[in-house]
Amino acid sequence: MKLLPLLLTLVVVFSVGNSIEPNSDHQEYLEILFGKTLDVSIVNDIVEEEANVIEITAEEHFNFCFLKDKGLKLRYKKDFDDNYSEFKEMIWNMTFDNVDDVMNELKEKTPEVHSVFTCLFKEIIANLGRESSIFVVNVKDTLIDTLFKHSNLVMSGKSNRRAPMYGKSIKTVYDEYGALSVKAKNDLERNSCFRTIYRIIDLTGDRKGSITEMKRTFNNYIEAASFKP
Repeated sequence: MKLLPLLLTLVVVFSVGNSIEPNSDHQEYLEILFGKTLDVSIVNDIVEEEANVIEITAEEHFNFCFLKDKGLKLRYKKDFDDNYSEFKEMIWNMTFDNVDDVMNELKEKTPEVHSVFTCLFKEIIANLGRESSIFVVNVKDTLIDTLFKHSNLVMSGKSNRRAPMYGKSIKTVYDEYGALSVKAKNDLERNSCFRTIYRIIDLTGDRKGSITEMKRTFNNYIEAASFKP
């Protein structure tokens, strides 16, 4: 189960501008984030579409998603990439005594990933309105709760019950996002570039198609959660 690593990847890669023609520096930067197979024209189209939705210029959206705190974004990505393999192997084998232990254990055993997660969370939530900030906090709490429940199931020898548990967690996030007002969804996009990120990842670059695959996996978990023998 790769729920947390996949979602963290989405958060870490701050993606993505009326048609902006990136100069060579922009091209290189975008390729660092999304891979050498990136099609810049697709990036430009997505940035322009999302900018129109949230009613800012494509240039403003591009600058915020990419150029604002560029060095910090690159550091976050490097820290995450450098520790991802170890983190991926470790995360689903960790055990926790209670929910409050989850972040403490992550901080102790994967400090770089913990730092990326907490810094980006604080950065995103700082400028959100009430409705969208509540949603982001709820997503964080759901992720932590999922890790704790996963740990309990593994320790109690009930690993076969993990899929339904994942499904309930994912459905909770889906339902809460679906219930957000248009204003809150646009607020979230304006301050996190979330829609822009996952659209780019899915349509171009080295991770092309991975979001579609992730959605398929998530839907399978949701089906498992609703299955009644």
